[in-house]
Order: sequence, then C-alpha cells, then structure tokens
Amino acid sequence: MDVNELRDRYARGDRDFNGIDLTGANLADLSLYKASLKNACLTRASLTGADLRGVNLQSANLSGALMNGISLTGSDLRNADLSGASLREADLFRTDLSGAILKGADLHEADLREATLWDADLSEASLCETDLRNACLNGANLHKADLRESQWYSTSLVRANLHEADIRDADLTGANLQGATLPDGTPHE
Repeated sequence: MDVNELRDRYARGDRDFNGIDLTGANLADLSLYKASLKNACLTRASLTGADLRGVNLQSANLSGALMNGISLTGSDLRNADLSGASLREADLFRTDLSGAILKGADLHEADLREATLWDADLSEASLCETDLRNACLNGANLHKADLRESQWYSTSLVRANLHEADIRDADLTGANLQGATLPDGTPHE
C-alpha cells in the first residue's frame, strides 16, 4: 500500500492499517485520527505535523522517523520502537509508551504530561525542556539521557535508572524517586 491508497481508504472510513509497511514514506501533515497501525513499519517515515491522536501504534517500528510537531495525544505506543526518532515539540499528552524503545530519540520541548512510560528505554535520549509533569516513568531507563531544564513535577520515577543522566536545571519538585538510581550511581532511598 502506498500513501495515496492509505489516504483514500482512510477517507472512505477504513481505520484498520495493522501491519502496514510505509518505510520512508512522507506522511507529513496527514490526519489518521483513531486509526489502528499496530505492528506497522514506519521506519524513517516523515510524520512531521501529522495528527495521530488516539491512534494504536502498539509494537510499531518508528525508528529514525521524523515526527516533529506531531500530535499523538492519547495514543497507544506500547512496545513501539522509536529509537533515534525526532519528536521535537511533539504532543504526547496522556500517551502510553510503556515498554517503548526511545533510545537516542530527540524529545526536545515535547509535551509528555500524564504520559505512561513504564519500563521505557530512554537511554541517551534528549528530553531538554520537556514537560513530564504527572507522568509515570516507573522502571524507565534514562541512562545518559539529557534532561536539562525539563519539568518533572509530581512525576513517578520509582526504580528508574538515571545513572549518568544530565539533570542540570531540571525541576524534580515532588517527583517520586523511590528506589531510583541517581545520576551519580547511588540508589535513592
């Protein structure tokens, strides 16, 4: 299936695109509100400015995808591979990213308020100036992540790994760090 067929099928009311392969496709500014793209391959696809609110992207491969300014509010990205993806200024409010791989992803100025990132791999990711207020990152791997100037108010980081993370000027007010590994390698009590 190509992008034009996807648009046509979506316009006709089809919402099931599970397993679709659109590697490297240009899907910029496309609206697929509430569609299902479970197990889809969107590696290196351009999704800049796309509206994917409420979309099921569970176990999808989005590695290396360009997703700046995308709207993914309330979407399901559990176990998705977003390694090396660019999600600058992305709207991920209340998105479920549990078990997702975001290794080396660029989430600069992204909105992750109230997002669920249980056991997510954010190692070496850039979360500079990212809003993570009231998010849940229990068991998340933030090893060597860049967290400068990010907002973590009332965020749950229980058992999270922050070893060697850069937390300069990050606001961790009210964050739950129970059992977390701190940037210096020591456990938080």
